[in-house]
Amino acid sequence: MRVLHVLDHSLPEVSGYSIRSHGVLRAQRAAGIDACAVAHSPRVARLTEESIDGVPYVWLPRIPQSGASTWRSSALRMSRLAQHLPDLVRGRGVAVLHAHSPALNGIPALWAARRCGVPLVYEMRGLWEATSQARNLGSGRLRSRAARALETWLIRRVAALVVISQGLRDEALRRHVAPERIFHVANGVDTAAFQPLVPDADLLRTHALAGHVVLGYVGFFFAYEGVDILLRAFAQIAAQTRSRLVLVGTGDEECALTALAARLGLESQVLFAGVVPHTEVRRWYSICDVLVYPRLGGELTALVTPLKPLEAMAMAKPVVAAAVGGLQELIRDGETGLLYRSDSPEALAGALGDLAASPQRRAALGANARRFVCAERDWSHVAPRYEAIYRNVLSAHVQ
Repeated sequence: MRVLHVLDHSLPEVSGYSIRSHGVLRAQRAAGIDACAVAHSPRVARLTEESIDGVPYVWLPRIPQSGASTWRSSALRMSRLAQHLPDLVRGRGVAVLHAHSPALNGIPALWAARRCGVPLVYEMRGLWEATSQARNLGSGRLRSRAARALETWLIRRVAALVVISQGLRDEALRRHVAPERIFHVANGVDTAAFQPLVPDADLLRTHALAGHVVLGYVGFFFAYEGVDILLRAFAQIAAQTRSRLVLVGTGDEECALTALAARLGLESQVLFAGVVPHTEVRRWYSICDVLVYPRLGGELTALVTPLKPLEAMAMAKPVVAAAVGGLQELIRDGETGLLYRSDSPEALAGALGDLAASPQRRAALGANARRFVCAERDWSHVAPRYEAIYRNVLSAHVQ
């Protein structure tokens, strides 16, 4: 069975979106599904094909950005997909077209699928308007309403809708998608690549972290991630716990977070590590005794489940996370990690202080977390779910 995935962006650009896409593609190919992908790439000026880890990617030429409005850029992306998808579907003998968020991918994919007589599976990973609001992008009410209307129109017309969280399933139901056409396929992780490691001695020595309890955050510095809550919580326990805080990543809030750390008097106890290549991120996980995910409550965080906690859990690291929708789907409180009341530095400080004082509890939570992801969230468990969806839509398509 040959399946063509239509992606918004992909490796070598590293994000939760591209990591999930690559994990799904590799798992499908390992299971015998002939999966390949197409995406726009800022690196190429003409149609190009490349293999990454044995996965074929087709790169469409970059969209010119100079002087182009957001509306024009979006229209160009959709037009480019509509131009190339029929040839790719026919030329490669594609049986199922599988488009991934946003609707700017799904709408031209739906047109191409109908033109070529193949079923379309659409994967809703989030909602553009929720992301825009959470990041304070200020794109305007009109564009948000248009994005919502397009997404709703699309998901009511595809052969099958895949969602990555229960929150998104509930949202699809609210938009009157038939429940029998909705399939939940959660995020996963490569448990062979992410497994327990001895703490990296070079990092410990270089950053003077040896002998400290190292609390870590790995991810983007966006407002909804709540890293400011983590800094305020850390300020309450730093002196009593002989601990250090390591923040790995970058994003909109980086300058504000650096200034907050200075105001809290934490300059010598907080390390801003900057952007780390994904191939190096395991070294940083290895030196952390606890990983923290302090997301704020809101529409986006209620709907979307992040990938980073699964990487930490696969490495047998105890995780502490805000009790918001997506994170509550990943973590069993008191068993595979700890959940605390969102938006509360005091509640987070209490959880971190308890774990900092108890290496035995840290070890137990980390071991449980590793067992959980190996049993339920390895990417190898994902491919059979997709295969069942594809066979279902192909069977219905023939009838």
